[in-house]
Amino acid sequence: MIRAVEHALVVVDMDPDADPPKVLVIGPRRNGQLLEVIILSLADDRELVIHAMALRPPFHNLLPQGTIDMTTHPTKPYVTRTGRVLSDADIDALADKVAGDIDAATLKPRRRGRPPLPGGPADVVPVRLDSTLRAAVEARASNDHTTTSDVIREALRRYLDVA
Repeated sequence: MIRAVEHALVVVDMDPDADPPKVLVIGPRRNGQLLEVIILSLADDRELVIHAMALRPPFHNLLPQGTIDMTTHPTKPYVTRTGRVLSDADIDALADKVAGDIDAATLKPRRRGRPPLPGGPADVVPVRLDSTLRAAVEARASNDHTTTSDVIREALRRYLDVA
């Protein structure tokens, strides 16, 4: 994205009278793909990128003649996980929503990794099992529709009489 801005082919004041003004920059990534980047020009001379994606057809006419033959580089449709194809209007609406004021308190942080155990943080304890015991644990987990870790934890709780 930074490369696209530094090697801009097109810079357009989208809304120079807005506060803050929006600037559209079209430039190449390292692999040659053209990006559209929207930047807010802030009062303290900083710039804030609020939008960056592969160049969409509505912006092709802004490119200098001979820059790229878009007929040999068709734009793939943008499809959501549910299979819905996003139109340019859908994408613009999403960008406008993101560009608006977002209350950080309402955002849910994305968790990474495995879900936590009810007792709090857990340690990983590697245990070697012979093939017979391993097969029995896996069979029990399959029958109970759970994981082998859950079966082993439950067996230890019962053996050690720990709740």
